[in-house]
Amino acid sequence: MGKIRIAILGPGNIGSDLAERLLRDPDFEVVAIVGRNKQSNGLERFKNRIPHVVSDGLVSFQNDFDLVDGFFDATSAESSKENWEFAQRNNKWFIDLTPSRIGTAFIPNISGEVPGNEISTEYSHNYSMVTCGGQSSAPIIHAMVSKMSDVDMVEVSSSIAANSAGIATRRNLDKYIETTEDLLIKISGSHSSKAILVLNPSSPEVPMRTTVTVRGAGAKSLELCEQVNLAVLKMQRVVPGYELVGDIQEVDRETYSATIRVSGAGYFLPRYAGNLDIINAAAVATARMHANFHSLSGTK
Repeated sequence: MGKIRIAILGPGNIGSDLAERLLRDPDFEVVAIVGRNKQSNGLERFKNRIPHVVSDGLVSFQNDFDLVDGFFDATSAESSKENWEFAQRNNKWFIDLTPSRIGTAFIPNISGEVPGNEISTEYSHNYSMVTCGGQSSAPIIHAMVSKMSDVDMVEVSSSIAANSAGIATRRNLDKYIETTEDLLIKISGSHSSKAILVLNPSSPEVPMRTTVTVRGAGAKSLELCEQVNLAVLKMQRVVPGYELVGDIQEVDRETYSATIRVSGAGYFLPRYAGNLDIINAAAVATARMHANFHSLSGTK
């Protein structure tokens, strides 16, 4: 398989971090970064480093669509629908880093282990990276519920540095909650699933923390802890800054709690912005999985 040729839509913080990450990844070729503001600092940063730096939107890149295999959308939930339609018409895969909820919710580290969470057999497919709370909590929830029966409650509480939450995040807090809770229900089967997000204004800034609490019958403490620790080790292959904080807590015989801290890799974003880093890491892993699958199956 040759290099995976991609375009990044949106030169903001997430898009810039993604570009820096992929420019160092030998599996990828960053063909274009697309924005809508000629004065964008993000676009200026990548002049002479990325072949196509487009400042007047995706329409201006449509004649060059054949240069790429797929798109990463780091724009906004409002723009994502139109961007996906462009990609779909041109048979390109699409990884959505916005909370638009248009695509299929996808968590790379549990791919194929949850119904509907597998690489699509269609080349042109939209993968949703859900939310940072979803990406950080899903492997832990999946590990816990695999050792439980009759799960009747899941709660995920995430705290992120206020300075890592941009305008789009703040505008879409309700959508963040809805999108994350939909994922929790899908993984656990429990409709008593609750997501909470706290914007922590502390200075100096602290990395993202996510606490997962699950209640269900039949768990054996030792087996559950082993499963969670395996999930953490698996996640660290993709997100090295993903770590368990303290011990897994047995709240009572049917309720367990674990806290995860996520520190960023520092490609462009500060290291405390683990919430943004984990979304980008998941997006890159998803693109690699999709490209490998279709290369082996001969569909592209």
